[in-house]
Amino acid sequence: MIAHRSGLSKLLERWVALHQPMTIPELAEQFSMSDAAAADFVVSLHKLGEAHITSWKSEPGTHTKPVYVVGAGEDAKQPEWRGRHRIPGVRLYERSRPKSDVIAMVSLLRAMAEPKCMAELTAETGMAHQTVLRGLKYLRESGMARIAEWERRDMGGAPVAFFALGMGRDAPRPKPNGQTLNRQKYWAGRTARNGILRVVRALAANEEREAA
Repeated sequence: MIAHRSGLSKLLERWVALHQPMTIPELAEQFSMSDAAAADFVVSLHKLGEAHITSWKSEPGTHTKPVYVVGAGEDAKQPEWRGRHRIPGVRLYERSRPKSDVIAMVSLLRAMAEPKCMAELTAETGMAHQTVLRGLKYLRESGMARIAEWERRDMGGAPVAFFALGMGRDAPRPKPNGQTLNRQKYWAGRTARNGILRVVRALAANEEREAA
């Protein structure tokens, strides 16, 4: 049994699973969902060009079923004969247009074809920061995305991570440069000095009250 997720992470979980060829009923069974819900997801991917029919599965006593897999490609032609018997035509699940949530997921995946930072991903997809963050977390945990590179800020501070689809280790985080280290030391010293001043003022105020 697969643990259920919500929103974008749930769709990404199905997308990762569909990297292994399977029929719509098989995907439905794996995620404890209805055939119709599984069909909505798979056919939306198919219509968007993000999945294709890699083969057809034939089982005794059942119709021949299309086997889908993630990725662009030419659909396998439906077989017409099983031995000497003609196979009845199979009506594929159809929708008038792809589901909006699948379109949103695909927009994130396409944006990550090249390294992008969080600000760029939210701007290109129109998703909320936290939604993109949860999607990235799942993709990285599943080994489907990584930090491809880092970029230093012109004004100093923490470097910016750029994410991309792909397997492998994250790019190493760059070490702080001399300017950044000096700025960190400055602010640490200033914070310490401010703390001492607050203590001195508090003691002085207390002495004034006692003298009065």
